[in-house]
Amino acid sequence: MWFIGSNPLLGHDSPVDTIRSDRFEEAEAAATSMAEDGFLG
Repeated sequence: MWFIGSNPLLGHDSPVDTIRSDRFEEAEAAATSMAEDGFLG
């Protein structure tokens, strides 16, 4: 669900949409944050 859901760390875009928009570094940072700290929203 995390991959397709709205994410506050990505301006409420989903990680999949972020990757489609060539914003790989942002998606990676959000994934790292989730893995290390848990989901914020």
